[in-house]
Amino acid sequence: MAIGALLRLFALPLVAFAAFGIAVALGLRGDRIVLLGVTLILAIVILSFVAVDRLRPIEQRALLLSIFSFAYLVIFVIPVFVFYLGNAGYSPIHLGNPIPLTPHWVVWGVIAATVGYVALLAGYVLPVGGVVARSIPQMRREWSAETCLVVALVIIPMGWAVRVGADMGLIPERAGSGALGAVLYFTEFGIALLVLSYIRQRSRGALLFLLALMPPTIIFGFFTGTKSAVLRPLVMIVVVHIVVTRRLRAWWVVGFVVLMAIFYPISELYRGYAWTRKLSAVEVLANPGRFIQIIQGFNAATTTTEHMEIGLEGTSERLNGLGILSIIVRDAGTRVPFQGGWTIAHIPLSFIPRLIWPGKPRFETGQWVTDKFGPGPDIQSSTGATWIGEFYYNFGWPGVAVGMFILGIWFRFLQESLLGANSSIPCMFAGVVTIVGLCTGIDGGLLGATNSVVFNVAPIVLIHLVVCSFTPPPRQQLLAA
Repeated sequence: MAIGALLRLFALPLVAFAAFGIAVALGLRGDRIVLLGVTLILAIVILSFVAVDRLRPIEQRALLLSIFSFAYLVIFVIPVFVFYLGNAGYSPIHLGNPIPLTPHWVVWGVIAATVGYVALLAGYVLPVGGVVARSIPQMRREWSAETCLVVALVIIPMGWAVRVGADMGLIPERAGSGALGAVLYFTEFGIALLVLSYIRQRSRGALLFLLALMPPTIIFGFFTGTKSAVLRPLVMIVVVHIVVTRRLRAWWVVGFVVLMAIFYPISELYRGYAWTRKLSAVEVLANPGRFIQIIQGFNAATTTTEHMEIGLEGTSERLNGLGILSIIVRDAGTRVPFQGGWTIAHIPLSFIPRLIWPGKPRFETGQWVTDKFGPGPDIQSSTGATWIGEFYYNFGWPGVAVGMFILGIWFRFLQESLLGANSSIPCMFAGVVTIVGLCTGIDGGLLGATNSVVFNVAPIVLIHLVVCSFTPPPRQQLLAA
C-alpha cells in the first residue's frame, strides 16, 4: 500500500506535465494555457497531500483534511475542465454577473484557491491545534450498543418533527437559529450513529433500524425539494466507513458525482412542479400520482446519455465555486470596496441567544454577495462566496493567507479532538458530523466553517454528558479499566 501511494506521488507531476503537453499539442488557445498550468499545479498540491497522508501509519492519517481535499478539488479544480478551458464559463449569463469573466481572472481565481489551500496546510501542520485539543476534556467514555440505539431513537424523531414542521410552515422564520438548524439534521445524525454502532459493535438492532429508516428518509428528503436531504444520509454512511476504516477511496468521490448527475434532472423537475404550485412535501406525498407521470414523461423524452449530460452540467454548475471566487478576486477592492471584516464579525455575534438579543438578525450574507458580485439587487438569491472569497472581499490577499491559515489550525484541533485512532463512538460521531458539515460547506460562507460545526457538535456533547450521568460505562470499558 505504501509503495503504491509513493508511486502515485511521483507519478502526479509526470501525468500533469504530459497532460499539459498534450493540451498544447492539440492547439489549446494561448489564453487558456496559463489557466491549465496553474490548475494542474493546484491539483498536484492537493493530490500530493492525499498521497503523502496515505504513506503515514493508518492511525496517524489526517482524515478530515484528506476528505476535505477531495471536496476542494471538486469545487475549485474540476470547474476549469468543465467550463473555463472552453467557452462555457465566459458568457454574461454565467453565474448571472453582468460583466463576463475572462481567462485572466479565472487564473487569478485558481491562484487564490491555491494560496488558500497552501495556507490551510501550513496552519494544519503547525502543532497549535493539536496542543489545544490535548488540553481540553475529551469524550473518552464509550457508548454501549444499547445507548447508541436509544440516542438514535430519541434524536431521529426530533429531526423529523422539525423538518416536517418547517415544510408545513409551522415553524416561523424568526425562530431560525444555529441550534434549531442542528436539530433539523438530527435524522441524518442518527443515521451516522446507527452505522457507527453497526460497524464498531456489530449491533443487529442498529442495522435493522437503519434499513427501515433509510427509504422513508430519502423519499421525504426528495419531496422537500432539497438535494442535500437525499444525498446526506448516503454521504453519512460513506463518511462513517472512512472514519472507522481510516481509508479513503477516490472512486467514492467519483461515485458521488455520478449519483448527483443521475439525481439532478429529476430534482430540478420536482422543484419546478412543487414550487410553482407552492406545494409542501406533505401535500405532494398525499397525492404523488401527478408528479410520477411528469417523471415518466421526462424519462420517455430523454435518452440515458441526454439525462447524464443534463445532470453532469447541472451538477458541475452547482459545485462550481471557482466562478464566484474569480469574480470576487476581480471586483473586490476595485468595483466593490474591501469590507474590513464585518461579515467575519458575524461569527462571535451569532452565539448570542435570541433570548438575550430579541432583535438578532439572521447573519446571512448570500443576498449581499448576489447584490455585489452576482446578478444584482433585482434578483432574490443567496449566493455562496466560498470561504476564500469571503476572506478576499474582506481583506484581500492577506485575508486569504491569514484566514485559511487559522482555519488550518481549527482543522487540526478538530482532527485531534474527534478523529483520533482510538476515539470513542461519541467522538467519532461528532467527527463524522464535522466532516460532512465542512466538506459540504466550503462553497458557502465562513459561518459554515466555524459556527455550524459548533452548533452541530454541541448537542452530541450534551447528550454525552447525559449518558455519563445516567448510565454505567459499557462492560468492556470497565474490564479495560
